[in-house]
Amino acid sequence: MIAFMPRKWWRDNSDARTEDGFLFASLMTADKKVRSIGRVFKSSQIRRSGHAVEVPGQLSISFLPESDRGQVYRLSFEMDGLQGSLDISCSASPFSPLPMGRKPGLVRTVFGGAEVGASDFTYVSQVPRGIASGTVTLGSQRVDVLGSAYHEQGRLDDLPQGLSGGWLWFHFLHPAWNIFGYPGVFLYAQGPGGIMLSGISVLSHTYGIRNPTFAGKGPHPRVYTGGEIYFKRGDLKIRIEADPGDTTNLISFPAVDTKQIWSTSVSAARLEVEGQGEVKRLSGQIILESCWLDP
Repeated sequence: MIAFMPRKWWRDNSDARTEDGFLFASLMTADKKVRSIGRVFKSSQIRRSGHAVEVPGQLSISFLPESDRGQVYRLSFEMDGLQGSLDISCSASPFSPLPMGRKPGLVRTVFGGAEVGASDFTYVSQVPRGIASGTVTLGSQRVDVLGSAYHEQGRLDDLPQGLSGGWLWFHFLHPAWNIFGYPGVFLYAQGPGGIMLSGISVLSHTYGIRNPTFAGKGPHPRVYTGGEIYFKRGDLKIRIEADPGDTTNLISFPAVDTKQIWSTSVSAARLEVEGQGEVKRLSGQIILESCWLDP
């Protein structure tokens, strides 16, 4: 997993500069050993040109719209013994649960309590499903990469606390199935036959998470480690069970206090899909991203 923040809005220590940028990478091996690397850089170092953005000597992201493989993102990174060069080609069209991928500032003000003149919030999964190919080198070990990829972008010229108090995002991983979303809010479900559904769920009582398990102790919010995600629309039923006994932490963005708690983990999971008179059951993995924000 690779995360790129042009502006780091939280303080990971008392002297942190929130106008700095942040680059983070996390790698998990087949035996579930995790290596995480983070680097802070000055936002003034960011360079943009055409279809590319880069932090010289550290990160480069370019978009190749005319590739013979369709839309392709080229990602190169180098930091603290980790180097990589990956091409990510799209095998599904971009998706956003927001109309035109945007929540206007006026909507945020009227319905979300944001200040008058608040900026728009944009969110889109540019690559809901894709293929990653290239190489990654950690220390002296070079690995050729070929596998599935996912890429999303969220943009907000404001503190995240001005958008929401937090979220739970999940992504079920399987060679033939691709399901991700925010329980009670939106869902994207793709099976062997194509996209089954995608969009905002207004029937929240038929979509949510029950029997959740958590890591850590209160009184502040805790991060999810498991639970049962359920969805029902018509004769279609989807149920994903995340196993809290088989959870590995991939990302944790530390802060000096509990005003931000952000963690991403991966767990073993079981998927059950019922519809058109048949039930499919299979095993995979699920990514759970918990973020809680306190103004």
